[in-house]
Amino acid sequence: MRRSLANALCVSAAIAFTSCSRPPPAPTPYADKSAGFTVQIPHGWSITRGYGDVDLLLTPASKSLSVRVAILHDAPDQASGKPRSLEDYVEFRRPRLGHFGKQRLLLRDEHRTLNAHLPRAHVVEYEYETGPQQLVRTRAWLLSRDGHGFTVLLTAPPAEFERWKQYWELIESSFRLE
Repeated sequence: MRRSLANALCVSAAIAFTSCSRPPPAPTPYADKSAGFTVQIPHGWSITRGYGDVDLLLTPASKSLSVRVAILHDAPDQASGKPRSLEDYVEFRRPRLGHFGKQRLLLRDEHRTLNAHLPRAHVVEYEYETGPQQLVRTRAWLLSRDGHGFTVLLTAPPAEFERWKQYWELIESSFRLE
């Protein structure tokens, strides 16, 4: 009896260890050749193309838009005919970040490296009210290449923002301009 109980405990422990040690499912590679970017999409996240002025909208399986990643692509400034630098793009895009929100709180606004492939980037992190008692936090990465501007927006309620860190890091580390 003791031996069968001990064997059952060993089998249970082995099953628990095996299920806990499985690596997470692999992300899905995504390429938008017309806009000129690639990114890894977390397993199970939904993909929506062409959502308003957003080229790509990613949401977790919950289907809630309170947690989302949006990627915007802005073509070169046709009015001036000159290529848009990163500094020009930051000046163009920054006032539009969270512009529809009330009481925007700026948390960070600085030049930073997004990843090893994109050393010149600008990050703006802010919180804003989307409705009564509804706050969101957004980290916006602003990038420019060959006159094209790109914005990568990572958004979640402030209390949940760090919970999504592994997904933010996957997207931030894999984003490339082609």
